[in-house]
Amino acid sequence: MKTADRNKERYTKLKNNYSLLQNQFKLITTAFKKNRLLFKRLLKNYIEVKKKYIFLRKHSTLKVIKLIDELNRDKYQMIFDDRRKLLSVSKLFLKEIEMSREEFNSSFYIDILFDKYLSLQKDSTKRNVRITPFQFPIMIKNYEFSDNHIHPYTYFRISGKIHFNDKVKTFYYLLTVENISSDVELNYLQKTDSLITSISISNFNLMKAKKTIEMHKIMLISLTCSIVG
Repeated sequence: MKTADRNKERYTKLKNNYSLLQNQFKLITTAFKKNRLLFKRLLKNYIEVKKKYIFLRKHSTLKVIKLIDELNRDKYQMIFDDRRKLLSVSKLFLKEIEMSREEFNSSFYIDILFDKYLSLQKDSTKRNVRITPFQFPIMIKNYEFSDNHIHPYTYFRISGKIHFNDKVKTFYYLLTVENISSDVELNYLQKTDSLITSISISNFNLMKAKKTIEMHKIMLISLTCSIVG
């Protein structure tokens, strides 16, 4: 085979490899740009959330912190009958959700509570049934003006039991309610930290891949120039 033919064959092969690398480079560049935009948005939101959280903890007096801790440890009681009528509710719970008894009793939260959680756990063959604990969010009023919460909800863990009263032939739902908003928000911060770390590592790996492809591209161009020359 003549030298010119060999050079032409080498040139064609290098050109094809270069085209392949160029396409890979475009894909990686596009992915890198998307990841960078996502990272910037996430980082911005995370910084704002963390600022609010740090500000709250920093400027809270010891008395306020103690009160918050006591509220989080407190148990709020609710009792319903089988017709979804609210028979008893803690005043502290009503204060926490910023509703009157009448407002809460007529709210859609009661329907959600029964349709999604309570009615499904009732067993007509048993007199007492333990309620599997579940998480129940209630939206905060005037959320945009509040700096005390990361999420627009107050989160509660609800447990208790369903008791059947033989005298009146009625099921009663005896509920214990615990405010777990601080746990939910702390978990959110920890997950956000982990996600930001993962995205940072992905961006670093993409940058390394981009530099490697650029080096290969320069080598191919140099080889092509030397063959043509």
